[in-house]
Amino acid sequence: MDTDAAFTLVGLAVGILGAAFAVGVVMAVLRGSFSRVLAAKPPAHVAPVGRQELIERLLALDDPAQPFHYRTDSQYDLVAEWRIADASWWGFFSRYRLQETYRAKICLNEAHREARVLEERARVRWVGNGSQPSVSWEAHRFQGVVLAERTREVEYGFRRPLSPDWGRVVDYDFDVWRVKGPIRDTVLASGWIFCPVTRESHLRANRPLAR
Repeated sequence: MDTDAAFTLVGLAVGILGAAFAVGVVMAVLRGSFSRVLAAKPPAHVAPVGRQELIERLLALDDPAQPFHYRTDSQYDLVAEWRIADASWWGFFSRYRLQETYRAKICLNEAHREARVLEERARVRWVGNGSQPSVSWEAHRFQGVVLAERTREVEYGFRRPLSPDWGRVVDYDFDVWRVKGPIRDTVLASGWIFCPVTRESHLRANRPLAR
């Protein structure tokens, strides 16, 4: 076998392995297999509380002094939400707007004692003039598992066009574990499994995802 043929076979083998890996990742996401790796289980000696008791414990985490909140929702057992930024201001020639949020949607599967958590991150930013605010538009949305994120952002601008009212219009320090950590700790202390999921359909799946 000559050198060119050998390189061709190696390239073909690598391509096949890469395609198989990609298919495997997609299938794992669809089936929720990543939850088995990411799930955190409570200590064996902790007796699980009932579903309603866990909801009440999670709601008790809400603190008006914090920038995020834990609340009930018509579609989920609980939603944790942090409206990280929602601001509008002017530069010297353009108008700016920034909206940024983090949301954790939680469904409790009592049959398997799994607190399933689906996370979302959304960011929308536009720049334009007063009459055409969509000159430049940037939007990002993620849904799945946020393993770690720490973001610090500061923006300065005019609160009105070319006014003397210049100052800090955006100032936040976002750390995902500030809002997600208390959920995880409360779930484990209540004898349930903390089970991150990657798709909306996994929140209400009948089968266990963390085993």
